[in-house]
Amino acid sequence: MMIFVELLVMFVVSMYFFPIEFVWFPGINTKMAMAAVGLVIAAGYLMKEKSTNIPRPLLIVMMISSMVSIIGFISVTYNQTSDYTYVSYVASAAVWLSAAFVVCNVIKWVHGRLDVRLIVGYLTAVCVYQCVMALLIDNVMPVKTFVDSFVEQAQEGLTENHRLYGVGASLDTAGSRFSTVLVAISVLLGVTKENMKLPRMLTYIFSFFFITVVGNMIARTTIVGAGIGLAWLLFVLVQPTIRQASSRMRLLGVMTGILLVGVPVLVFLYNTSPWVNEQLRFAFEGFFSLVETGEWHVSSNDMLEKMVVFPDNLKTWLIGDGYFNSAIGDVNFLGQDTQSGFYKGTDIGYCRFLFYFGIPGLLAITAVMVYTAVATARIIPEYKFLFLLVLVVGLVVWTKVATDVFVALAIYFVVALMEGDGTAEDDIPDWDIDEEASKGLIRRD
Repeated sequence: MMIFVELLVMFVVSMYFFPIEFVWFPGINTKMAMAAVGLVIAAGYLMKEKSTNIPRPLLIVMMISSMVSIIGFISVTYNQTSDYTYVSYVASAAVWLSAAFVVCNVIKWVHGRLDVRLIVGYLTAVCVYQCVMALLIDNVMPVKTFVDSFVEQAQEGLTENHRLYGVGASLDTAGSRFSTVLVAISVLLGVTKENMKLPRMLTYIFSFFFITVVGNMIARTTIVGAGIGLAWLLFVLVQPTIRQASSRMRLLGVMTGILLVGVPVLVFLYNTSPWVNEQLRFAFEGFFSLVETGEWHVSSNDMLEKMVVFPDNLKTWLIGDGYFNSAIGDVNFLGQDTQSGFYKGTDIGYCRFLFYFGIPGLLAITAVMVYTAVATARIIPEYKFLFLLVLVVGLVVWTKVATDVFVALAIYFVVALMEGDGTAEDDIPDWDIDEEASKGLIRRD
């Protein structure tokens, strides 16, 4: 029974972190539906407490998000365009926060507690699930047919381009979210207070490498989180002040053991399975190129180099051109046709923000991420590096695409607002949750 409840919670988390649009409800995804439920729950809380007090950090986040929308509106109005992509940013931020509020309440209702470790545990489980589903969808036709029958995610194009996808997880959006979870796992493994039992450590480290490998098959943006996460773990291992020697040696031993088993398995599959060979060469194209030719080369980087385009006039630097997406469909656009489906032919996040609403808009949307991460770190100092590394992931990903990581920051931010210090006194493993879950179902807050 409890396993069934835990799977339902994981389903809710997945619908938040990787929202999907059902074919019978076009235009409405699970994130939006959860946000509506979140407003109802919030209203219930306010009525119960007989108070309309809103946490100050939440007000600040919404104020900064409003600035993004205002700057976007000014740019669109001044440039007389019809691209309102970021004019509604404040509404998007509110939707993510409201949906995250639902997730946090469901987890607290089931477990009787809410903390960062539980969030990371569920996010890790969801990412592993998405990777497994991507493998099944690409290799088992009945699974692909079943998923495609009720989820709309532009799967025709993904299939045509031979790209793996999960249930709402594909391309760089999935890669950036995998990355936020990878850095979260690395920080959790390095936190001094975490007297992590061996089974849970094994689970997290295996999940880290599994998400790294399969996640890169889905989207090579996953390498950002893998690189940052491994760098953090290396830092932990060489810093005696962070963990005791015995704890560091156990962590190193488990990582080494998993690699000693996993690498030979991958090598065997690489040499015996054409499908694995193709997927691994795509996922780690740069590494294969470096070994075989002595030069780092990734085909997508060639395209990326051509996308490094900056404004050539002061007006665009100050207020932008009011275009984030392709301008071809705009009857008021008098310039040349855009390339690659993006304005000025660039998909680079920083460039697209500059062309949309200039430096003020870029600074405003960056401020949303920075403040959310810093405010959460101040409330939950024990895991401050987790939130800051998620922020770093977002800033690095913007050098490739415009996908932000507010979805990850939002859920930790809500945990901070709901629980204060966000930590629990006990040290119950996140993955061994049957007993705790059963207590939570009886002890509802």
